[in-house]
Amino acid sequence: MPGPALDSYLRNAKFIKLTRLTACDPKVLRARLNEVRTQGWSCVRGEIEESITGVAVPLIHPNGQTIAAVQVHLASERATPQVVKKTIVPELQRAAQTISKML
Repeated sequence: MPGPALDSYLRNAKFIKLTRLTACDPKVLRARLNEVRTQGWSCVRGEIEESITGVAVPLIHPNGQTIAAVQVHLASERATPQVVKKTIVPELQRAAQTISKML
């Protein structure tokens, strides 16, 4: 999302706190988006349901545009940072690359 559109969205959206871990502060959300852009994947722990962690990687069209995400949800107790980074993210990235080649 281009900068001005993101600014407008973060300024005007009504964020709902689903759990005590849900990020609703626009500054926090912007920082997280920057982190996701830098590392190339996202991990959300307990923000929709406290016992669930979601991990996602972008699905990129051959023209370079992100068109979707490949994601998995699992029990947070199994989703240690090391497991996410060393096992789950690489598998999701391989799946996303395979799908992208089919487009």
